[in-house]
Amino acid sequence: GPIALWVPSKDATADELPDLIAQNLSRRLGQSSERWRDRVIKWAQSGHSNGPLLLLVLDGINERHHPQWWRRVIEQLAAEPWGSPIAPIVTTRPSYWPKVAGYSHINWLQVQVSGYDESELDTALSQRGLTRKDLPPEIYPLVRRPRYLELAVQHRTAMVASGDITVPR
Repeated sequence: GPIALWVPSKDATADELPDLIAQNLSRRLGQSSERWRDRVIKWAQSGHSNGPLLLLVLDGINERHHPQWWRRVIEQLAAEPWGSPIAPIVTTRPSYWPKVAGYSHINWLQVQVSGYDESELDTALSQRGLTRKDLPPEIYPLVRRPRYLELAVQHRTAMVASGDITVPR
């Protein structure tokens, strides 16, 4: 299968696709960015027809950079030689996405991700050694979102000590 490369927005420092990929491969696997850049370009030019070589996850793009910066990256993902060897996944806030990918010539499958359902919330809590009893019911709607669950778990001890486990907190 393809190599999976997760790139959080804070690690997206180059708007040229080969450089963006190379810098992140270098961060995770070692060796120089230049070496990875040469390798990535060779992969793109190799013309593999058995599917993508790289699953590129651009995570939280709304957190850094202006939409025009990301549009440059998105355009490169849709053009050759990158369109075939790279399968992109982009995560962002729904309101930010149209500013980035409003091109009619690029077809994206958009998936709206909702929060945890009852069973998923119970599973997520149990994976952290918690149950619903460990959290006040009024924050359940918030902790159904993975990011907020992580924050609640991370700061739970301090909130319990202060007695201030509330929605605003």
